[in-house]
Order: sequence, then structure tokens, then C-alpha cells
Amino acid sequence: MKGTSLARKAFHFSGVVIPVTYLLCDRTIALCFAGVLLSISVVVEWLRMKGHLRITLLEKHMKEQEATRPTGSFFFLVSSFATVLIFSKEAAVPALFVLSISDPFSSFIGYRLGRTPLAGKTVEGTVAFFLSAYIVLAFFPLKVHAVVAGAFAASLTELLSSRLIDDNLWIPIVTALVITLLT
Repeated sequence: MKGTSLARKAFHFSGVVIPVTYLLCDRTIALCFAGVLLSISVVVEWLRMKGHLRITLLEKHMKEQEATRPTGSFFFLVSSFATVLIFSKEAAVPALFVLSISDPFSSFIGYRLGRTPLAGKTVEGTVAFFLSAYIVLAFFPLKVHAVVAGAFAASLTELLSSRLIDDNLWIPIVTALVITLLT
């Protein structure tokens, strides 16, 4: 239950603060905000992995493999910064909302309701990811084919992620790339 806790999902969802910032402000402010958060994360992760810092509250909700490598939050911040830096606002904001909403939602559904295994995840979690990503992307002025393809690409990225390739790193980048190519 450690890496699948409700508190972990809520913390992941709090990442909406980055796309909301970019939605309301310009690229420079969003990059600065994401950059500051990433810089803090780099220092905290380095201190934590070197054994100089213990955050009991954090450790309680960490996945097993995060004991010896950066947490998903670090990869979330790296991808947020990179997505804002590389892609237009029209592609970056929806992609970051997909990461912030669909990833914790699908994990919760997969853990609570998942019964059918699929590539180390569950069919139910993957379907939840696709449907929530579709709904998130449909809120933006994107063409229908970009919404469907973006949701599919994000779902596939999440499904194929492994312990070595953190989905928090690739979901927004792949999603924003697909949106960019199809708009």
C-alpha cells in the first residue's frame, strides 16, 4: 500500500499548480516557477539519497524503488519544466493536466478496482487513464483527432512505463508532442 496511498495520489494531483500557473501566466513565469520547484527537488533528493535528510512523512508514501533513486515527484518536475520549455502553451498545458489528473486517477482505479492484469498494470487502470485523459484534453480547443491521439499516446506511455522509465517523465512530453504534431 505504501506506493499506492491516497495521500500519494493527492500529492500527485497537487501538481496541477504548474499547468494552472502556465494557463494564467506567461511562459517565463511558468518556467521560473517550475524551475524553482525543480531546483528545490534536486537539493532535497540529493540530500535524501545521500542519507543527509530523512523526511518521515515522505518515506511513508514512497515506492520501494524510490529509496535508492529520485522520487516520482522529481521526474514530475523535470518533465513539467521540459514540457513548458519545449512546447507551446497550447500543447504543454493540456499535457501537464493529463499528467496531474489522469496518472493518479488511473493508479487509484487500478489499485482499487483493477482485476485484469495488463503489462504489470490493470486493464481497468489503463481504461481509466484513457477516459480521464480524453476528458481532460476535450476541455481544450483541440481537434478531436488530437484529443483521441493524445489520450491514446498518454495511456500507452503510462502502460509501457517501467520501474526504469518513470511515467511522470514521459507522459507530458509524449502527449504534448502528439498534440503539437496533430494541430
